[in-house]
Amino acid sequence: MKRHGRRAPRGMLVGAIVLPLLLWCLSTPSSARTGSGGEGHVYAWGDNRAGQLGDGTTAKRTTPVAVALFAGVRIMSIAAAKSVYSLAMDSDGRVYSWGSNDDGQLGDGSTVQRSMPEAVALPTGVRALSAAAGVYQSLVVGSDGRVYAWGSRAYGQIGAGSSAGLQTRPLGVMLAPGVRAVSVAGGLSISLAVGSDGRLYAWGGVDGRLFSPMTFRTVVLRHLFERHTPGPVLIPGHVRIRSVSSGLSDTLALGSDGRIYGWGNNYYGSIGDGTTMDRPTPTAVALPAGVRAVSVAVGDTHSLALGSDGRVYAWGDNTHGQLGDGTRTQRHVPTVVALPNGVHAVSISAGSYDSMAVGSDGRVYAWGEDRYGQLGDGSTTEHDTPEALSLPTSAKISSVSAGYYHCLALTS
Repeated sequence: MKRHGRRAPRGMLVGAIVLPLLLWCLSTPSSARTGSGGEGHVYAWGDNRAGQLGDGTTAKRTTPVAVALFAGVRIMSIAAAKSVYSLAMDSDGRVYSWGSNDDGQLGDGSTVQRSMPEAVALPTGVRALSAAAGVYQSLVVGSDGRVYAWGSRAYGQIGAGSSAGLQTRPLGVMLAPGVRAVSVAGGLSISLAVGSDGRLYAWGGVDGRLFSPMTFRTVVLRHLFERHTPGPVLIPGHVRIRSVSSGLSDTLALGSDGRIYGWGNNYYGSIGDGTTMDRPTPTAVALPAGVRAVSVAVGDTHSLALGSDGRVYAWGDNTHGQLGDGTRTQRHVPTVVALPNGVHAVSISAGSYDSMAVGSDGRVYAWGEDRYGQLGDGSTTEHDTPEALSLPTSAKISSVSAGYYHCLALTS
């Protein structure tokens, strides 16, 4: 067929094709996968039933394996969910997800399970500044100051004013007029964010009950709120909040005064106030005199804090030795974790029933339950004191993230 109209010069046609292609290549990670080695790589171990280790398989790993990241991607932060999926954020503000996707928590617009990282479908022009994994929902702080959430809407934890259906792509949520999100955290059915005004905002709720297999009784949970859009949490003395962590049924917030404030279910003493009374409002944790908290981490039934003295403090349930004090005794106030002599902690993370810390000696220490090899020492034997992981000698770890029965480590 004869075509009419003006033919573009050859050079213009080449430019019209090559330039967009070049720009696309520069803005899109390579499809090639890379393993371990160098800065910004991720190792994973433990349960892998849904591909949450990101190595392209569903095989359990009792020692660390490299996550199959895209070539050229440098990861800056990691999050192992308290379920069976994982998140990571790279230096360009992209977020990657892998593992279970039954509730749309991978944020790729589908409910398809993935055993290797794939990019989350953040809105065009939005970069992630930080990311967090709840149990059934994922959260990101966007470069526009919004919180982006996706996954299950069951309890309003997406923050969209509704509790119906699934959110398979990130949805933007404003905390309050003029307030930008600084950091985020997710629990079982609750989402939280620290605002630029120093206040803590929360949304979602609880199903009202937690079954305790230890006593076959039902414990009523009394969280401070049940709401489908963000609202402020009332911290005593209007203390500004620096960070927050939430678990199966309780939440801890770190204040600018170095104190920790906790609320929620306290059956195992995981609030750390010396009691087992549920707390519907924030209550101060009984840290030792003179110790200020640097960071906090909440597991399913136990809690951790990194102190200003470099020690790790633990409290709550100790059935599996997750408090790391050499006993199986439940603690209702913080007790010192028995790290090796001369080793201070740099960062901490609490899994469901296990705990982890990066030591000042550059090694990763783990303790607690090990049913799926989540302690990473090549066995499935529980430890009630910290034991070093079997990481490659060349791997220098900057942070760790413990999930349900799997763990992640980030190289520096």
